Amino acid sequence: MSLQPDAINALNGNDIFRNKPAVGKCEAFLYSPEHHKSLYQLSDDHLLKIAELWAHRYKELKKDKRIKYIFEFENRGEEVGVTIPHPHGQLYAYSFMPPKLKRSLKTQKPTIRKTGAIYFQI
Repeated sequence: MSLQPDAINALNGNDIFRNKPAVGKCEAFLYSPEHHKSLYQLSDDHLLKIAELWAHRYKELKKDKRIKYIFEFENRGEEVGVTIPHPHGQLYAYSFMPPKLKRSLKTQKPTIRKTGAIYFQI
């Protein structure tokens, strides 16, 4: 299991690679009982319910002070290793922010302060 609610430290660090115990959580959201429907084929009311569920879960996970970064995404297709055939999304909650995003935020601080906008390039 890649994300667990209790801290684990499965790897030994060394002079090059640092590590520390991490916590996290992974949640999957099936969009519809009809497994051949894509997200764009769902009704507006259904899409709103999905968005409200994601927002609710985001707010709940954010209450855990150990969680520093929450990543929501649609997971679709064998190409990306999907193990659930139904169209679905996932939410990953990490006890750290990925270094690339952390660097991006740091370099954007002046723009964020000036405009309030954040731009990510992944």
